[in-house]
Amino acid sequence: MQGQILKLAQEVTGSQNVDKAVTIALESYLEQKIAEYKQVAKSLTEKYGVGFSEFKEMLGTQLALTWEHEKDYMDWEEAVTNLEYFESTLERLKAYA
Repeated sequence: MQGQILKLAQEVTGSQNVDKAVTIALESYLEQKIAEYKQVAKSLTEKYGVGFSEFKEMLGTQLALTWEHEKDYMDWEEAVTNLEYFESTLERLKAYA
């Protein structure tokens, strides 16, 4: 099955080199995830008019601990954490290539 997946990666990317095909596919996936998490962070920054750190400090003091604020906090924290992970992973991938 692994060989079939690698052949599919070659077919989809148009690269005959297996490593290059996997690199292209992985890079595309990482860039997609980065764009998704950037959009979440941007949307929440626009909603509250502050960055995540400031929002976190305001939560429970200037912002009530409502379900909406707590959900936004969790979504924002997930976005920030995963954004950092996927960006560093993309950098590692580029270093290998």
